[in-house]
Amino acid sequence: MSEELSGRDFDSNDLIQFTFDEVIFNIKDIIKGNIAVFRKKPDGTFVTIPVGKLEQYLGEGADDKAYLYIEKRWKEKAGKDSGFDLNAEILNNSGNNSSGTKKTSSEILEQYGKVTEQMEKFQLLSIVEREEKLDISIEKLHNLNEKKGPIDISVIIQMVEVVANTYYANYANLEDILSSENVKNNLYGIFIKTEWVLQLIIEIFKNNGTLYENYSKINEIDTGSYTIDNMCKGVLQFVGYCLFYNDYIDKGFVTKKLRGDYKDRYLRYYKKRLQVDMMTLEKIIKGGLRKIDPEKEMVMYSMGALLYDIGKLPIISYHDSTDPYDENTVKMHVLIGYNMILKMKKYPFPVLAMAAFHHEYYGEKSGYNFTNPVLSKLTQKKRTEDNASCFITYDEKEFRDGTALAYFPCKMIEIIDVYNALVNRRNQSPFEALRIMKKNFITLSFKIDPLLYDIFLDFIQACGLIDEKEHKEIDAIIY
Repeated sequence: MSEELSGRDFDSNDLIQFTFDEVIFNIKDIIKGNIAVFRKKPDGTFVTIPVGKLEQYLGEGADDKAYLYIEKRWKEKAGKDSGFDLNAEILNNSGNNSSGTKKTSSEILEQYGKVTEQMEKFQLLSIVEREEKLDISIEKLHNLNEKKGPIDISVIIQMVEVVANTYYANYANLEDILSSENVKNNLYGIFIKTEWVLQLIIEIFKNNGTLYENYSKINEIDTGSYTIDNMCKGVLQFVGYCLFYNDYIDKGFVTKKLRGDYKDRYLRYYKKRLQVDMMTLEKIIKGGLRKIDPEKEMVMYSMGALLYDIGKLPIISYHDSTDPYDENTVKMHVLIGYNMILKMKKYPFPVLAMAAFHHEYYGEKSGYNFTNPVLSKLTQKKRTEDNASCFITYDEKEFRDGTALAYFPCKMIEIIDVYNALVNRRNQSPFEALRIMKKNFITLSFKIDPLLYDIFLDFIQACGLIDEKEHKEIDAIIY
């Protein structure tokens, strides 16, 4: 970053140390009071960061693990009565705990992990009250968006509140639809406000630019519920992954990293599934890898990432338990979620598809294999893959008629879902999870898409969750 930092002699005894979070949460008062903020150079001298460039410095490439410094009497100059209180800022409008004190960040996350309690709470709310909940969430996201600061743990905590409330509000509405057709016309407000919530989350991530290492904070989400953790992490990771994917294409990495190695590196996997002309990347993904349209597709796909596992809520006692694996119960969540979303008749096809087809694994025997029966019933026309000529399409019609084996957003969320299951449910490290995915889901058994997986692998490295050596070790897994 190229900011103009003016040198200034200053006695360090007149300064106090601030973390980046402390500066961010006090930034309005700092700017208003024209308070000098300093950084420390390697030689021990202090230089000022111009107030007009402070927000840019915090958001574009600065080291958020370093400290900044501010005058001890800054609060008096700014006319500020109290200092920084991270919990007070994070927990605004979050209420008190049973002792009457403000909830800690852990208490906030845990309340959303009490799934049965939250489901009952939202079910008792009127439609108007649910919309009011989302209005508060939208306002919170607007405030975060205006700050344009880095995505730190305080931002993640606020996003968990927003995402969880949006999730529970949608579930309550879907339950209403199942109980009474007469209420369906009153439920569209939640749908529209869910779109707003997701658009604002996307904008906040965009404001973070290419600081993908900040996304590692998503891994710290812990509500006490595996299902809610997976949902919150999933939608936030999905947004980050999609933005990284678009950036990957903008930078020409499809040509630099994928196209040149396609025949030697990837073709062997695809030949396991289809015996058609697959000599070019465009034969795998219809039309080749292209950007996700930020206006027409990004919000729809993100809504699918929010709701794809919503069918787990009616049987949450199993999914959040350590009960022995039951195949029929596990598979049931896909059909429950699909039927709930289908009955609403408002959610677009990507949302419906991501709920129904995120365990299909290219038709591999351990996948659910719901694609043909579900789409045949939906279209009233038998679907087969006898005439499939590509693996992935962006076009729902080509997916519906069997021309393509899979639908693009379904293969994206499939990767996120497998990764989170390994990291969150099985307590694997990101490296070990990715190694298992490469070995068991691509090399030994062809389930997830190798091209999209490699972009995801680069994304996880950019997030700082694996290093270059680990990346190369995963790359070396071929047979």
